[in-house]
Amino acid sequence: MLIVIISSCGNNSLIYKIPDFRDQYFFDCVKIEKSVSPSSFYKGNDIAFYDDIDLDIFLEENKTLSFIIIRNDSILYERYFYDTLRHPTTPIFSISKSFVSSLLGIAIEEGYIKSLKDPITDYIPEIQGFKDVTLEMLLNMCSGLDCDGFMKVANIYFSTDLKKLINDYHIDRDPGKEYEYQNVNTLLLCMAIERATGTDISVFLGKEVWQKAGMSYDATWSVDSKQHNQVKGFCGINAAPIDLAKFGSIYLHDGYYNGNQIIPRQWVRESFCKYNKLKDKDGYYYSYSWRITNANAFVAVGFLGQYVYIDPAKSLVIVRTGESYDSFNWIDFIEKMARHL
Repeated sequence: MLIVIISSCGNNSLIYKIPDFRDQYFFDCVKIEKSVSPSSFYKGNDIAFYDDIDLDIFLEENKTLSFIIIRNDSILYERYFYDTLRHPTTPIFSISKSFVSSLLGIAIEEGYIKSLKDPITDYIPEIQGFKDVTLEMLLNMCSGLDCDGFMKVANIYFSTDLKKLINDYHIDRDPGKEYEYQNVNTLLLCMAIERATGTDISVFLGKEVWQKAGMSYDATWSVDSKQHNQVKGFCGINAAPIDLAKFGSIYLHDGYYNGNQIIPRQWVRESFCKYNKLKDKDGYYYSYSWRITNANAFVAVGFLGQYVYIDPAKSLVIVRTGESYDSFNWIDFIEKMARHL
């Protein structure tokens, strides 16, 4: 594991490790229990090759841990590499943000939160400096909160007191005007959902999504510390890949899955709109914590190459977990594959 050491004046130093798949064991976490009635996919015709590429060989050579293709609710391809089994949880990093987005939509539908237009200070009044920042701005990464580079990224990821860390942020540009990817935005949304519902967000996720969708395996959500127990809402969910496929299937079916309207239909449709015209650094539209491709597919993206890809036109859900430290474009690869399915 790589270690980054940042020395300060005197004899003190701060030591940070690079995020990796062992972080689910490094951090304290809370458990999200599997469904008492797990759902399942149908079994379709297996795919072994794509464009003369042996998928098994290609994916293993490119450090893939799992790769799942679902079409019309049937499994066309499901493989696990490097001794990974179907059930072990894996850190999904920023795909967690898409889960938080779904919980925000549910909280609004159930009346806990009035509107996306609400200022964040309606729910976290102690941060009055953010009174011009709305929930919608936080969701779409255009809050205007400052971004001071590596130190703040490292601090929020490894912090043992996330609520205290919020005091280190301030507004440095007009809210709502400019896209700037910031983990603190999703952290604030998590805290707002918890304040509004009066429930730990991990419990809310378990009740509203894990149980209703029939998730097959326990998940965990990393927290800052046992003392403060604030979930790392921006990155900390650890889940089984097959359950990520079920999450994608919820969105594929307008929020309806396993006999339940889990996520409000309107929320799903708004999530997949380009109405805000904001794009991320790679040129993808960013809406409600999802990327929208030029082919009108929708992707939840996590650090190191974690993806949940949804193509409604082809009734496709594709999940990829694994490592990806190089410049290989997994979204482009998945999108080209989707065209041939």
